[in-house]
Amino acid sequence: MIRTSAAAVFCLAAVVSLANTPPALAEQSASITGRVVRVADGDTITVELQDKRRVRVRLQGIDAPELTMAYSLVSRRYLTRL
Repeated sequence: MIRTSAAAVFCLAAVVSLANTPPALAEQSASITGRVVRVADGDTITVELQDKRRVRVRLQGIDAPELTMAYSLVSRRYLTRL
């Protein structure tokens, strides 16, 4: 099994999709720099930017179960390990 670094996953996620991001930030750049502070489920993370703002990032192309569905905790745990 190939292990992907959290930084690589985050960079991919940031480039692919910025959810709940102010339009000005989304238009300025397709990438952001920050630290993952929360894994909501198997396809959603919260990133704290350098200026302490938090941005919710949804991973595009990932069809993870919602928290009320079967295997949701397994999916969330897997993303947390990355």
